Amino acid sequence: MFPELLSTKLITIHTLWIFVAIAVIVTTIIGINFAKAYGLKIQFISDNSLLMILSGLVGGRILGVAENYYAYFYEFSFESLIKTLYVWDQNISAIGFVLGMLIYLYYICKKNERDIFKWLDALSPALLIGFAIGHLGEFFAGINYGKETGLPWGVNFESPAIKYAVPIHPTQIYAFLYTVALVAFIIWLSK
Repeated sequence: MFPELLSTKLITIHTLWIFVAIAVIVTTIIGINFAKAYGLKIQFISDNSLLMILSGLVGGRILGVAENYYAYFYEFSFESLIKTLYVWDQNISAIGFVLGMLIYLYYICKKNERDIFKWLDALSPALLIGFAIGHLGEFFAGINYGKETGLPWGVNFESPAIKYAVPIHPTQIYAFLYTVALVAFIIWLSK
């Protein structure tokens, strides 16, 4: 589709990372609003935000490497081990990022005697909306696609990286739709 929005000799702006940035901003704004609605103090999160983000990066990288271990450990060497630290290769799992943040959130809630379940109730719709935006980014970047299909909504991705030349399932759009439906259901339950 559109894996790159802009590419010059100096810089390449990847579509996926624009959507990730939008997702982070939207998730933050919605998360703050939900936390306030639940009567939670935003200061608690903002005081711990740097370590929470670092925990997310560590979790995202660990899961990203685990999911693609063959790309890092095709041979066992010191160099292969060092490559796992190259976070600039864009292999950070969104789910691992959230898990890393949640582990740290659990730790600080336990340490400060806060109710983690209130925080999870407040933040889960925002995180899911962030995932939905990320799924749109995956679609436009032409990654995480499905198998070939004869269904009328199958899509063709014009990319040498995609092994199918026939219409394929837009699994990113499926994921977007069920994530939005899940957010709507969670909001409906909370009323």
